[in-house]
Amino acid sequence: MRKLYGIGVGPGDPELLTLKAYRILKEVDMIVAPRSRENKRSLALLTIEGIIKERENLPIVVEPVFPMTKDREKLELYWRKAREEVLEKGKGCETIAFVTMGDPSMYSTFYRFLAIFKDAVDGIDVIPGVTSFSACSSIAQVPLVEGNEIVSIIPEANDKSTKVIDKSDF
Repeated sequence: MRKLYGIGVGPGDPELLTLKAYRILKEVDMIVAPRSRENKRSLALLTIEGIIKERENLPIVVEPVFPMTKDREKLELYWRKAREEVLEKGKGCETIAFVTMGDPSMYSTFYRFLAIFKDAVDGIDVIPGVTSFSACSSIAQVPLVEGNEIVSIIPEANDKSTKVIDKSDF
């Protein structure tokens, strides 16, 4: 495999996909679309379904399960299984797109996948996507920050986040 693309598909609206993401998704040989559970479809794949249907040559699609758990051993097992599945089904593929909701750099499974898959490709290209918080800001027509305000991203409430909140000025 020559090239791996990490593609952010945005918050779920196909019209918010970047032109670069659209172009690449029309051309790649394989699409890897993670899902959180065995009995669930990939939300990222659902977002780009229309693009796939427009293609003359359909790509190979793999939907590995990446469960939402903090159990490191369980995660490692799923990551290895995903790697094996992509390598097996991707034999002969030159290009692979790993699609993820939002942006690959924000709480995404892409960089975890990249860590175990980097040695299997010659090149990597990350295509940013619209984040859910910027989409919400646009819908609400309220800026996220202005002037010298500060934005903090707090993924969960715990002692560490409480300290950050206490130091914030609202």
